Amino acid sequence: MISKIKIRLCCFLAVFSFTVSAQNDSVNYFSFQEYCDIVRAHHPLIKQANLTLEKGNSQVLSAKGSFDPTVDANVNQKYFDKNQYYSFIDAGLKIPTWFGIEVYSGFDQNRGLYLNPENNLPVGGLFYAGVSVPLGQDLFIDKRRFILNQAKIYQLSTSAEQQLMINELIYDAGKTYWYWFIAYNKLLVCYEAFEIAQWRAKGVKLSADIGDKPSVDTLEVGIQVQNRKINYYQALIDFEKASAYLSVHLWLEGEVPMEIDSTVYPTILQSVGIIPFNPELTLSTDSLIENHPGMQIYAYKNSSIDLEKRYKQEQLKPEIDLSYNAITENVNGDVFSNYSINNYTWGLQFSSSLFLREERGQLQLTTIKQQELYLDTQMKRQKLLAEVNYALAEWRLSEQQLIVFTKTVFDLELLLESEKTLFMIGESSLFMVNAREMDYINAKLKLIDLMAKNQLSVLGVGYAFGSLK
Repeated sequence: MISKIKIRLCCFLAVFSFTVSAQNDSVNYFSFQEYCDIVRAHHPLIKQANLTLEKGNSQVLSAKGSFDPTVDANVNQKYFDKNQYYSFIDAGLKIPTWFGIEVYSGFDQNRGLYLNPENNLPVGGLFYAGVSVPLGQDLFIDKRRFILNQAKIYQLSTSAEQQLMINELIYDAGKTYWYWFIAYNKLLVCYEAFEIAQWRAKGVKLSADIGDKPSVDTLEVGIQVQNRKINYYQALIDFEKASAYLSVHLWLEGEVPMEIDSTVYPTILQSVGIIPFNPELTLSTDSLIENHPGMQIYAYKNSSIDLEKRYKQEQLKPEIDLSYNAITENVNGDVFSNYSINNYTWGLQFSSSLFLREERGQLQLTTIKQQELYLDTQMKRQKLLAEVNYALAEWRLSEQQLIVFTKTVFDLELLLESEKTLFMIGESSLFMVNAREMDYINAKLKLIDLMAKNQLSVLGVGYAFGSLK
């Protein structure tokens, strides 16, 4: 009778693996890749990152507006005591060019009883066409070119900002998934341990009923059932919490929040393999760091300050603007019939500050900004290098830990099975079986942590390099 009880108890100890696998056939598993695909497709932060690109494009479009041709007209008239004192009409077209030269044309017509002699024009008015050329300040770079080039640099930097936002999102979302993975797989282990404790309690109670075991043993296994039930409930709480956090990253099309269905679970431990370390990454660390979107943003900032410095240096020059207008009158609808190269106006405008204190001060401030940015860039590079080295070391060591501990878990399982066999033939005790079982359960819980750590370390390497997409 006692032998039958021992055989039945050992069957109970082994039956749960089959139970768990049968349950696994009836659920839907949500892989890490499927999860990331949904995050990339519908998460609001992805759309915000795309809007960042649009901001850069809009900035360039706005800056190009300063090169748009403009049409202007000015009419100024005076009437008093039934007399037209004067009538000034000036209308024209102005076309800015990339090289700082302005090309323009227009029409002037002045009439009235009291015009200054210099304002007297033919009755049909005068047509003019000319250019304005900066010979000093604004010759090599003016405000229009400065603003447009700044906008183009900003447009390039928005691409790096977009990648930085996506990199941050995928990293946070990825960590959330693997914490969900840990919670679910630990829940399976705790449920298995709870079920085994329940079956064992039934076996001990049966042994106590026939007098093979003292009644106090039922109290001991009862306490074990209670402890494992508490652990199972805590694992269930942790899983529900992890599921809630995971839902934060899941959205449907149209910015509709998505919740994880109760029949959807993460990948089980048996389906996750060790990701081997890639030693080639250590050989290309420097180049990969330079391609980090954070470093690219610093590079674009440096380009922007270089451009600003060029513009501030241009402001040290005096303003010298030369203008020339060819003029002709309209004769019977033909503006060219009376054209002569001797009909023109020209002008030269000169202006310069005597001490240039404002301009020199602005240039010095820009130089200081450049030096500050250089120091920030060096610190950023060192920080990224430290993060990359740590992430690579964690990946390499997590692989080694996992390889070693997988063997440990396998050996502990063999010990447990051997102890069960000894118990069946009467050469072991329930206490020893329980001790081996606890070692195996704790090892499986640790194995889950190490497996997730390996996956998270790979994710961390991608994050450190800024390459998560």
